[in-house]
Amino acid sequence: MKFKTGKYLLFFCLAGLGLSACKINNDAPAITTTASMNVVNLVVNSSPINYYSNGTRQNSYKLGYSLASGYLTVTAGEQTTAIKDTTYSTIYSADQTLTKNLSYTLLAAGQSSQAVSGIMLTDTAVAVTGKVKARFINASANAPAVDVYFNNASITNTSYKGISKFAMVDTGAVTIKINQAGTNTVIYTKAFTLSSGGVYTFYAYGLYNGSGTNAFSLGEIVNH
Repeated sequence: MKFKTGKYLLFFCLAGLGLSACKINNDAPAITTTASMNVVNLVVNSSPINYYSNGTRQNSYKLGYSLASGYLTVTAGEQTTAIKDTTYSTIYSADQTLTKNLSYTLLAAGQSSQAVSGIMLTDTAVAVTGKVKARFINASANAPAVDVYFNNASITNTSYKGISKFAMVDTGAVTIKINQAGTNTVIYTKAFTLSSGGVYTFYAYGLYNGSGTNAFSLGEIVNH
């Protein structure tokens, strides 16, 4: 019996050492899941801005008015998003949850003299062969609700911070016309060439009846 007891003690000792060794050598790197974020500065009269995720600046170069960061790789999951000006003052902050492997666009909108808003877009629309998908966001802080025409297709009654659904529009040469909602009053027109199978996001920014760099304008993001 003593012999057997000794064998059992030896076995448990060796097993314990093995477990300890496994713990010591278990140095595999932690898995970090990521998402993609594109930030656009549409804050009228703002200084350049920087984008922070959980307290860490993500963009390499500060973003002047109307400029976009392009898609940046950020940590997925729960996070605090902040937009700061060049004096490191926070002009916008929000808690968000980013899903891994998805792409997002954050439009920083408004005027520097007023509260800045963040318009969050999920950029996951699937392309359709031979067709064009387009959506519209009204990011002009003082603009009325608008109707947007893509040749014969239309997106109607989009107010400030409104995000339309994707619409099927013409391929090739398309004149985008923006009217005050429910009227024939044309606010803006611009010609674009839209590729077959493309997915596009268009956004109005600037000031209604503004001039110079603050003029009402239309921006474009090619999502696919």
